[in-house]
Amino acid sequence: MSNLILHCGASATSLTEMESMPIPSPRGTRHAVRPFHEDIYLAREALEKEGFILQDEAYGVTEHDGMPTRFFGVIQALLPGLIDGNDDYGLMIGLRGSYDQSLSRAIAVGSRVFVCDNLAFSGEIDLRTKQTIRIGDRVPKMLKSAIGFLPEMAQHQDKRFEAYRNEQLTHEEGDHFLMELVREQALKPSQLGTALAEWDKPRHDEHAEQDFSVWRLHNAVTEAIKPSENRQHALQTTWQRTRKLTDFLDARLGIDYEHAEPEPAAA
Repeated sequence: MSNLILHCGASATSLTEMESMPIPSPRGTRHAVRPFHEDIYLAREALEKEGFILQDEAYGVTEHDGMPTRFFGVIQALLPGLIDGNDDYGLMIGLRGSYDQSLSRAIAVGSRVFVCDNLAFSGEIDLRTKQTIRIGDRVPKMLKSAIGFLPEMAQHQDKRFEAYRNEQLTHEEGDHFLMELVREQALKPSQLGTALAEWDKPRHDEHAEQDFSVWRLHNAVTEAIKPSENRQHALQTTWQRTRKLTDFLDARLGIDYEHAEPEPAAA
């Protein structure tokens, strides 16, 4: 699960392990302690009710003096009949929270979610709430509201990639777009050579199935910007570049996605 990055003190854990972790006492009359795993189960249940199949999940927890303090998680889901299940493009649900009042409880949902224990947390819909009294009422409503938008997002993502596959470019147009993507900082100059090589002759045959399409260009860039296994700390930058790439291509194809925002959770 590449969209969960743990390099600032958090350790990878499982949902089962999280259930057995000790729960600290509240820090005051206004502080509510809500077990981390309850949010995860609520999110999983909400996804299944919307018809999603859970594909993958990853969790991390930080500890202090043997007690858990913060948690981070990402769930990848598939809506049958729309998204093809490609691990690079699945819909994501990011979760975050703390026992020590250092973080609000938060959920981010979308096709490009990034959650990191360095506190980077974002997605196409991002909701947060303080961990005060009555959080037990607010969190379920927040999760249901955010996840309720995922079917719409799945449909948009399916249409986006279909448009990418169907839009043809000349070889010279693709070269020009790659230069523009360097200017837009979706590509580093040092990555341009790899992107050009992938545009000319993709290493994966399926990327060339639609000839010189926007889909081919998209994959050429994502191949060029993805970090190597020994540079996982660069995943945040990779995510940011991927978002710039998608925004650039959507704008060039006139793909406009607007949706109603869910109501923010009360404090």
